[in-house]
Amino acid sequence: MCQSPDYCAPLPDTILPSVLTPSYGGPTGACITSDREVSVTFFVSETVQLPVVTLLSGTRSAIARNAVSPYTFVYTVQSSDRGPISYTVSLQDLAVNTAVVNLDGNGQTAGTISGPNQQIVSFL
Repeated sequence: MCQSPDYCAPLPDTILPSVLTPSYGGPTGACITSDREVSVTFFVSETVQLPVVTLLSGTRSAIARNAVSPYTFVYTVQSSDRGPISYTVSLQDLAVNTAVVNLDGNGQTAGTISGPNQQIVSFL
């Protein structure tokens, strides 16, 4: 709102930050076994506090490799991990607008999968 013709107060920032151009790193293949590292790299739409990245339905936290955009977060798959490798990114900008963005990943799964004869198959 303008208080005088010479000064107008800035409008509050109500725009949520967003993730731009995510890319995924790590070994190739459908199934990622333990001790293998997976990663997600992304840009953000504006200046934010250091994002928080979780995966495996929020049960695991990824570690930041850098503190500026583009951000890269890495995680080493554990022997007990099972399920789709997807990421949840929590962002908060300097105006304290908070966004939670779900990234599907590249279709990989952590752990082992059952083959047609119900035997356990690990992809290396």
